[in-house]
Amino acid sequence: MFKLSQIAVVSLLALCGASAFAYDSKGEPITVNLNAGNTVRESAAPTLDDFSADNIAKAKRSEDDPFKGSDIRDLRVAAVREAAYGLGIRNGLVARSILIKEFLYRHRSEMDRIFNFAPLMLDCGKEEKNRYSQKLIAERPNENCVMQPPVILGAKNLLSDKDGQGDVLRYSKASFRIKKQARLITTIPIWENYLVFDAGMPGNDVHPSLFPKNDEEKRVWNQALAEGWDKGVDQANAIYRQNLAMLNEDFSGMQRYQYLLLQNLVTKPFVSRNRLGVTGNGKTGISIDDITLTITERPEFNLNSNDWMLFPSF
Repeated sequence: MFKLSQIAVVSLLALCGASAFAYDSKGEPITVNLNAGNTVRESAAPTLDDFSADNIAKAKRSEDDPFKGSDIRDLRVAAVREAAYGLGIRNGLVARSILIKEFLYRHRSEMDRIFNFAPLMLDCGKEEKNRYSQKLIAERPNENCVMQPPVILGAKNLLSDKDGQGDVLRYSKASFRIKKQARLITTIPIWENYLVFDAGMPGNDVHPSLFPKNDEEKRVWNQALAEGWDKGVDQANAIYRQNLAMLNEDFSGMQRYQYLLLQNLVTKPFVSRNRLGVTGNGKTGISIDDITLTITERPEFNLNSNDWMLFPSF
């Protein structure tokens, strides 16, 4: 009888090589390379003799059998296919996510340089009388507080159907809207927060009773495993593309806010400070020089064009 650790080792090796174990027409274990389409013998893979399970195809039917009138054999094959397909999806997703993570970390220095959020952050330690100040405050307050700027989306040369009937067209040279407002944060965002996702570890969680037992089931298993693997890879790629789009939108949106702030087209946020002094119940805890920071005014657009430094373009 094989050990679970053997399955884990075989599955891990198969994933690292973009492959998975399957069975040939003679019942011999093989490793299927899902990328190249070739196969190689793998002596460490479990054989069919290692698996023990009741043959549900030979289950005795009763008069009240809910499956009466149906082919129980088809149900068995469908269950094998579903198990293999799910196994392929899960491990394809894991394998692809590992490759994506390795690719990103190989280009860490370049990613750090391109997506550097630190210069875009706002200081929340000072209130300024001039709401349209061009000064980007660099010094940090004692409270070690940082404010994440709003994310502003923009479009130029925007043409739209104003009334929805085609009677009036509306043209805008530039249009902006705030998608995410400014907020207080304790840590500056980094690109890894967006792009690196954990899909788990590779492994085989299929119950032994669903492993293939004959030539037909082996064929179904191999095909479903390959299809599931491709589906899992596609899912990992889709997650990465979605996360990358969100990263680009947030980063460029914060840059756009700083650009519009320099032109006095948007306002700065304001933070109020409430000094509570010493707080606590005196029995189990105490806080000294306790301070709360609260956003009292969030950024908004300045509709008075006379205050603008330049007409916005991007």
